[in-house]
Amino acid sequence: MEFFFKPNGIAVVGATPEPYSGGRNLLTNLAFGYEGPIYPVNPKYDEILGLKCYPRVSEIQGPLDLVIIFVPARIVPQILEDCVMKKVRGVIIESGGFAEVGPMGKAIQDQCLAIAKKGGIRIWGPNCMGLIDTEKRYVFSFVIPQDMQEAIRPGHISLMVQSGLLSGGFIITLMGNKTLGLAKVCSIGNKCDVNENDLLEYLLKDPVTKVICLYLESFVNGRRFYELATASEKPIVVLKGGKTPSGAKASFSHTASLAGNYELIRGILKQARVIEADDFFEMMDIARTLEKDFHLQRPPAGKPRIAILTYSGASGIVTSDHMEKYGLTLANLSLQTRKHLEELNPDWMPVGNCQGAR
Repeated sequence: MEFFFKPNGIAVVGATPEPYSGGRNLLTNLAFGYEGPIYPVNPKYDEILGLKCYPRVSEIQGPLDLVIIFVPARIVPQILEDCVMKKVRGVIIESGGFAEVGPMGKAIQDQCLAIAKKGGIRIWGPNCMGLIDTEKRYVFSFVIPQDMQEAIRPGHISLMVQSGLLSGGFIITLMGNKTLGLAKVCSIGNKCDVNENDLLEYLLKDPVTKVICLYLESFVNGRRFYELATASEKPIVVLKGGKTPSGAKASFSHTASLAGNYELIRGILKQARVIEADDFFEMMDIARTLEKDFHLQRPPAGKPRIAILTYSGASGIVTSDHMEKYGLTLANLSLQTRKHLEELNPDWMPVGNCQGAR
């Protein structure tokens, strides 16, 4: 996986000088932080954004580990054949039109995979938004450059999303509000080759990543995922898409995923000590808590003990009602804890559950 995250040379097939286009966005985003050689590929141009443009990948002179492809699906197989000639190690296919659109697209995807396997190339995608590494300021994606550059905020949460556009919009919203710091963002789309297990294994060894979040519509190898999750010393949070029959049907048209039996999956995730979230915002809230090393400890009774921090007594009361409704219990603060908190609180705000100014 190193050649995806630390490539020596990147080519963009489908590069273009046209404003507001994905091909131009890719080049602009690469120039934002990537300091290695960048090669636009498009037979229509000799130069794009001050960079020499090549008609084919195989004609590139210089080191080249990674090729990002953003062209119609029907011409991707011939581009992969050219990548094999150049001995490229990894390809990210960010364009759509593959298995997610039906049998014809599936046939093209299978052809691409066969070419890649024969030539020793790993495929990331297709139908995805690629990779973002905030620490290195790498944006290997066609997301709108200005939005990403304004929103990028390094942190220790890595996110893997079996989607494309959702990951871009959702991440920009969260980082733009400065509520979230991310380490790496991996949009894996149809995951015809590189899958959640490949990336999970990499992120578990990544020194920057403290918490791993995944949005998945299916599992390629459930047993391997279970083994990795069970052995993990890092917390893992999963949001499973396609829990219901209608959701499973939608996931197939989205990333050509077979969602599987959710009740079985839920049981396996619980056994593997994976934390399951109900929606994207809850997943990020859980991740932010875990990033700060606030690990949930359960007392012998099995109910989590929770303290409420609020300046409003009424807010504390309403929160207590919600906790009781869902079977949660308040913590009984020790005398030592109360004394420490009293040093911080004003005199008019006594320390105690559901007490304070109203």
